[in-house]
Amino acid sequence: MIMENNLYNVTEEGSLLVSYPPKNLNGSSYRCIASNSFGTVMSRAATLEIAYVDTFPVPSAPRYKTLNAKLGTCITCNPPEAYPGIHADWKAGVFTDINSNDRIREMIDGRLCFAYTTTGDRGTYYCVVSNKYDKGEATKRSPPLSFDVINVLDLHQLLNGPDGTLIYPNSTQLKYNQELRIPNAQPQDSGEYQCIGASRGYSETVSRYLTVLAPPNLVSGLKDAKVDSGSTVTMQCTADDDGVEFSWYHNTRLLNSSMKRPRISEDNTLTIDNVMVQDSGIYQCAARNEHGMSLSTAQLSVEEQEPTEMKPTESEIDQPDSRSPGNTVGDTFVYIFAAMVSAALLEIL
Repeated sequence: MIMENNLYNVTEEGSLLVSYPPKNLNGSSYRCIASNSFGTVMSRAATLEIAYVDTFPVPSAPRYKTLNAKLGTCITCNPPEAYPGIHADWKAGVFTDINSNDRIREMIDGRLCFAYTTTGDRGTYYCVVSNKYDKGEATKRSPPLSFDVINVLDLHQLLNGPDGTLIYPNSTQLKYNQELRIPNAQPQDSGEYQCIGASRGYSETVSRYLTVLAPPNLVSGLKDAKVDSGSTVTMQCTADDDGVEFSWYHNTRLLNSSMKRPRISEDNTLTIDNVMVQDSGIYQCAARNEHGMSLSTAQLSVEEQEPTEMKPTESEIDQPDSRSPGNTVGDTFVYIFAAMVSAALLEIL
């Protein structure tokens, strides 16, 4: 249970508010448990991610570099520690933006690359980083990097910058086709991708393998059910991934696989024999792998059967009650005799 304090606060709507969380809470998990008259249900685990960017370390000496004109080169940002990722921009001189073109490009990995250098590239450069969640609002600036460009070789221009061709359906090509962005990547997007660069009759291919990691995908899940007491209930959930671990819960209480009632079979089937009213509630099947958990939830309602009324048979309805007067010869004689005695007594009187 979370105790409310300066760090945690639970709102009236049931939301958990974490105020100014420290960096050491990054990766901590939380669950919400809700209850009503029908049962108790728990949510999937919510992981708290703390977005941060540390400051650049102070260099022990000024950073200076000499470059040869007309030759390609890249300078690295060497960003500080950050989570979950960093967006890097380069500035020149007195914090002037660098516009990417066919000769100068800011790469996806944070480098600033020159297809070839000129003496006009002399100057001071800064790497400015921000967290991907900050959208450039909270930035950290690197110590300045100065470099000179000298003409030591009289070479023809070797490259106008690599022309990349990236092909993938429903994707977005950015930064002069040097970046491939796949929105909402799914496990089926995993595979080998190739980037082909060509210039003046020369081409080069670079291959990279993409693996998209995801929690288990549940092929079949649980469904709400309403049954009579005494019947048998069967539930099953399956995933299309290997190496998945399953767990079952009844009103958030973990059900042990060694239990006889309800029993859990090897194929992850939950069976409740001779179901009773107290078996009602919320059932959940949790599928876990190393990348997360998927939950399937259903409500089971068990209704108590009303006792069956015993109705008389037709023969019993037709037969008169033998205990009523006048139903037999003996009873009729007694009734007449009693009437005669009463009449005689009246005459005597």
